Amino acid sequence: MNETIAQLHEHREEQARILGCPRHVVPAVMLVIDHPTEGRLRRVKPVRLPLEDVVFENRYETRDACRLLEDLRPKAPASRDLADWARAFCERKWNSDFSREMTRSAAAILADFATEAS
Repeated sequence: MNETIAQLHEHREEQARILGCPRHVVPAVMLVIDHPTEGRLRRVKPVRLPLEDVVFENRYETRDACRLLEDLRPKAPASRDLADWARAFCERKWNSDFSREMTRSAAAILADFATEAS
């Protein structure tokens, strides 16, 4: 099921075709309602960053690289060097095939809005 949710913004053209979306209509959210499995109920939930580190109200807060690294410290295992863990995290999250496809799909969505209808 998580794969279905992730694919909503992946493969943008295919999703639009399946859902019958005309140009400039972009599916943004899919709500899936179910009952969690026993495994999901027992699973240790990931550490969340404090809201003040990710939510800014009435302003955008620019942070330097050192501050951003420190913001990630709660997510990093205590047994790993923070900088090494952050590099591996970025590689897994932002340099993955999934991330590249999400970027390509987002660019396709924006391109639809930047060009005249044919």
